[in-house]
Amino acid sequence: DHACFPEEMAQLMQELSDPMFGICWDFGHGQVAFGENMPEELKKVSRLLATTHVHDNHSGKDLHLPPFFGKIDWEKVTAYLGDIRYNGPMSIELLRSSFPDGIVEDVLNCLYSSGKKLISMAEQKQ
Repeated sequence: DHACFPEEMAQLMQELSDPMFGICWDFGHGQVAFGENMPEELKKVSRLLATTHVHDNHSGKDLHLPPFFGKIDWEKVTAYLGDIRYNGPMSIELLRSSFPDGIVEDVLNCLYSSGKKLISMAEQKQ
């Protein structure tokens, strides 16, 4: 596996020591790499967190599913983001090729609802 671990990323950011750089936490990649321990790994870089990529999967493969369509515990994730008062971007990351043309509008409506739910969940924890 070629993924960096949180400790390595935190060390790199400290060595760069420049506010222009921060960590992008990819929830899908985090789920594949760390499974249920992902929120604990996220804690290791929370003070350096600049942005996120929000997508879901079933732990074994990075599928770029909409939030709530996989195994990520979004309740636990949003509770933690609320605890650290994260108010940065939550960028939804999906693969356009995953959805046939005839249902793209439905997928976008679902993503809108998923995003609103994530916002609501995070705001309740702050």
